[in-house]
Amino acid sequence: MIGHSASALVRCTAGAGFCVFAVALVWAVERRHDGPPAQPAASTAITATRTLPLSVESTYPVARWRVLVLAAEQPGAAAGLYAWHGMVSATTGEDVVVIAEAAAQAADPHRGLRVRLGDAPERLVWGAGDVVAAEPMP
Repeated sequence: MIGHSASALVRCTAGAGFCVFAVALVWAVERRHDGPPAQPAASTAITATRTLPLSVESTYPVARWRVLVLAAEQPGAAAGLYAWHGMVSATTGEDVVVIAEAAAQAADPHRGLRVRLGDAPERLVWGAGDVVAAEPMP
C-alpha cells in the first residue's frame, strides 16, 4: 500500500492509473458489439387449455352476470341473484374476468364478490357500482 511517506507524485500516478483502469473496464462492458443481437431461445412450453370450476358469490343482487375469457362469454351452469357457478376454459395465465352488474334494487353502495377458481384460494373483491374481478387461470 502507498502510505503517507510516499511522494505526492507516486500517489497521483497510482490514482490516475486506477482511474484509467476503471474507465477501461466500463468501456469493455458498455461497448457495442458488432455481431447480431442475441436472439432469445424459442419457448418449448406447450400451453394446454384447462377447464376449471368457477364459483362467484356476491353481497348484493346481481341483474346480469358476465364471465369472460379473451372477450368470449362463458356459459354458467347456475346463475342467480347472489351466485354464479360454472366451468371456464382457458390456458394458464389468461385472465378470467367476472362482471357483476348490480340490480336496480341494490341500494348498498359497498359491494363485494367472492371468487374461487378451481383449487386456488378464494379471493374477495370490493367496490361500488358494478364490481369487476379478474382472476388469472392457475
